[in-house]
Amino acid sequence: MDNVLYTGLFRSPTSWAKVNREITLALINQNNNIFVHEQKGFLFNQDIYLNNKIKRRIKKIDGSYNDLCFIYPPTYKNLQGNKKFSILTIESTKVPEIWKNAINKHIDTIIVPSRFCKDTLIESNINIPIKVISFGVDHSIFNPNNNKVTDKFRFLFIGTPHYRKGISELTDAFKDVFSNNKEVELYIKMPYLPIKSKLKSWEIANIPEIVSRYENIVIDSRPIGDKEIADLIAGADVVVQPSYSEGFGLSILEAMAMEKLVITTLWSGESEFVTDRNSLVVKNNWIDSENIQYGEILKGAKMKRPDIEHLEEIMEYSFLNYCELSGIRANALITSKKYTWEKTAENILKVLQ
Repeated sequence: MDNVLYTGLFRSPTSWAKVNREITLALINQNNNIFVHEQKGFLFNQDIYLNNKIKRRIKKIDGSYNDLCFIYPPTYKNLQGNKKFSILTIESTKVPEIWKNAINKHIDTIIVPSRFCKDTLIESNINIPIKVISFGVDHSIFNPNNNKVTDKFRFLFIGTPHYRKGISELTDAFKDVFSNNKEVELYIKMPYLPIKSKLKSWEIANIPEIVSRYENIVIDSRPIGDKEIADLIAGADVVVQPSYSEGFGLSILEAMAMEKLVITTLWSGESEFVTDRNSLVVKNNWIDSENIQYGEILKGAKMKRPDIEHLEEIMEYSFLNYCELSGIRANALITSKKYTWEKTAENILKVLQ
């Protein structure tokens, strides 16, 4: 196989930086022709752990090579390799025109983690080969052996402070059902808090202020790594991800790998592995995505908003019947075993060859 230069953001608490770290390390472990071009992008943090195997591959390649990347599509024009492969996630039913033009003009093959993403690309008239390769889980970190018992029944949310993630619906539902219950806690883990003066259209402002009078709602915006995320999941009883849409739903799968009870929606990328046998599924309703996906209004682009009343019912049901739901948790663990970063890398290498 020809040399491959992997371009992307690595040292950031964002999920796509985690994907870059995991895929690149798995590729390096299986092939000596993988090299790395590290970008400094959103929430870049020099202190975030980067495996030495990846660090040693950060270098300029002499001679010909092919590109593999997970980057912002309008920057595809900067790729210099012979063949160009890109990993991409989509979170609504439409692709922005500027993305579509960049993909069709500059990329030879696109790799997506779900059939939902592939269908969206096809509907958006992407005319290059599209390969579906699921993301994975590091089962050495995310596994039920690390689970622990806490003094409160904890609901855990992990995600960005974006409307699409369903934080507003989640906090409203929790307040309606558990606002006066000191035995129950909602722990909201985000990689950052939006800056009011630089607020994007897809970001939710003032989350700490919105929940400040509720002592059983915790906001955590520390930029932490995978082991710390796994530790948070270990101390949770239920992981709640009421997203409008997901390109894949990595944090959902990681919770499943720790045999946690998951509450989530089911229609987009998470449908690769979520079923009503391994999760509690929240009803949702079609909405126009407007400008909460990419900051621009895409005519005809849709998402599905979680039904707050049904979310309330499921959260209360999970609390009152937790012990009886052990079968769903067991099914979640079984499902997660099918997904590893090693398999992801194996399938990517087949495409690259």
